[in-house]
Amino acid sequence: MHAVKILSNRDMDWLLAQPYWFGIPGAIVAHASLDDPNFFNYIEDQESADPSLELLAKFSDPDGFFGHTHIQQVFRSNPGAVEWLGKDKFYIDDGEPCAVTVGSVGQPREEDNRKACWAIWDPEHRIVEFRRTDYDRLKAARSIVDAGLPLDSAIRLPEPEEMQIFLQGCADNANP
Repeated sequence: MHAVKILSNRDMDWLLAQPYWFGIPGAIVAHASLDDPNFFNYIEDQESADPSLELLAKFSDPDGFFGHTHIQQVFRSNPGAVEWLGKDKFYIDDGEPCAVTVGSVGQPREEDNRKACWAIWDPEHRIVEFRRTDYDRLKAARSIVDAGLPLDSAIRLPEPEEMQIFLQGCADNANP
């Protein structure tokens, strides 16, 4: 992992002292699944969501918002616990465990949509809305390369039709 190699001991100690999850109004927020937090398990399908859903059921507010997969998805114990209000907006029944993976602002992983993806949670009305925002992915990819970060973090950002432009920019910067 790149971060482990470059973080100072002080920064690593700070990071390790942070909680694996915390509460927000009406929900729990975590980077990865709630089960085995030291392993940062992905929530990618119903099977991998079930352990976190079982743990969420023990909370008075059994809804959870998760990162790590960089993909927007919804998982629930009871299939009827979510009512879709549109393509990207849904209502979560009160008291039914629900795990929502919110996407990623800087490193989306969906092949067909590389826009930044994020979510809005309205705890009063129990509504979640998935959002997408376009950004200058070529500039972000070049910044990743310029910073010496892993190349795979950069090459997943451009759309297929932008890849040649990105690679040419890298070659131009390598040979001034």
